Amino acid sequence: MGGMPAWADYQEEAALFFRSLGLTASTNETIEGIRGRHAVDVAVRGQRAGQQLLWIVECKRWKTRVSKLHVAALISIVDDVGADRGILLSEAGFQSGAVALATRSNIRLTSLAELRGESTWEYEDLQFNDYRRRLAQIEARLQTFTVTRGNTSRTRKGIDGDQLLRGYAMVSTAQRALDAVHLNRWPIPYGLSFGTGDSDDFLAAASRSELVDGLGLEVDKAEALSLELEAKVQEW
Repeated sequence: MGGMPAWADYQEEAALFFRSLGLTASTNETIEGIRGRHAVDVAVRGQRAGQQLLWIVECKRWKTRVSKLHVAALISIVDDVGADRGILLSEAGFQSGAVALATRSNIRLTSLAELRGESTWEYEDLQFNDYRRRLAQIEARLQTFTVTRGNTSRTRKGIDGDQLLRGYAMVSTAQRALDAVHLNRWPIPYGLSFGTGDSDDFLAAASRSELVDGLGLEVDKAEALSLELEAKVQEW
């Protein structure tokens, strides 16, 4: 991040990572403990299994391995503030004494690169859940563009019927893709190319990561279409 020293960059990268998991993360926060106040690199908060959590993250962007003294210092902070976990990040690794001490505590020794690799599925699941939420909102908006009176349904004045059908098709295709993720049978169709021929071709993803990216674009397009229609609707 431009203009920041390397250690500050590392803290911000760590905070962004935890935010990507749906948690909140603040850098350079001072936390009150029983025995005193502690300045921590990153404080992570959130909820898991209905319980509030607090993680203290220390970031060591050094060229040398971290010693057990720093593990001991983090253990002390975690204990004093009542945190659920301490995480010590180092891309250069840890000395054997540090590893031995951490195994007897609630301190995790790892690197940002390792965390990113381990959490890929969790991040993707969070994205899929967000897509489900947004698609439900889009579908509800599309339904307001049709009015039923007795046995007759009509689109509201100003609404293009073809565009409305396209919106429903985009939402339905994306929802089916989300339902198919757990089957793990790839490729999975997730969108329509809306070609100019007699039929539309499906866009398909060959992996979860491709589906996250592709669906993100499809949901954005469906949302934009629904808002465009909403702006055109007129009263009867």
